[in-house]
Amino acid sequence: MRLKVTLSYNGKDFQGWQIQPKGRTVQDEIEKILSLMHKAPTTIYASGRTDAGVHALNQVFHFDSNLNIDPNHWKQIFNRQLPDDIFVNSVEAVSDLFHARFDAKFKTYRYKINVGEFDVFTKDTLYQYNKPLSIDILKKVSNLFIGEHDFTSFNKTELTVIKNQVKEILSFDIYQEDDVVVFEIKGTGFLRHMIRMLVASCIAYHEGNISLEMIEDALHHPDKTKIKFNIPGTGLYLVSVDY
Repeated sequence: MRLKVTLSYNGKDFQGWQIQPKGRTVQDEIEKILSLMHKAPTTIYASGRTDAGVHALNQVFHFDSNLNIDPNHWKQIFNRQLPDDIFVNSVEAVSDLFHARFDAKFKTYRYKINVGEFDVFTKDTLYQYNKPLSIDILKKVSNLFIGEHDFTSFNKTELTVIKNQVKEILSFDIYQEDDVVVFEIKGTGFLRHMIRMLVASCIAYHEGNISLEMIEDALHHPDKTKIKFNIPGTGLYLVSVDY
């Protein structure tokens, strides 16, 4: 039986999703439980990786099981054993042809910035920029990213790993709730640090460190050396995966 799992996690104490030689990861925490239950190594397959410190509201993974357990009981089984910074939202039986990564059509990410005073209670869940940001100024940059572009200049995935770095951004919304500025981006897929570098480029323009012409040039003439702006994973959330 193939099972599709949707879960949330606080990325503060994780070195990301994927198992690493050193450090705690979300994948490892889950696979340890499943391997013990199945009495054999059990691999899970996620919709994609998240980096160190990045959070998820609705990450998706699948795995195969030969255990005689009703799908409705899996959620309780997981949450009884998982640490308190991971929570399984739902589990459902799916076709054996379903693949959490390859069947994903769209993903939505949210980056959250505290523009008020430094807050010790949200320092691990919001980027502490602690200065005002103009939504109108930020949107002058974000609007440039909507549509299909080669985002080679705006991510950290090496071209030797993924040669074709063309992605489509369907929407790039920016809004403010109290002292939090939120960037919400929906696209067909994202590369390593891509969201963080897009948001950082918006902020760099706001600060006068880059022009619109330079950003447009980086889109039209892709080059890994053109954009150096980046921000921490702290404020980044995987919101949803659409299939």
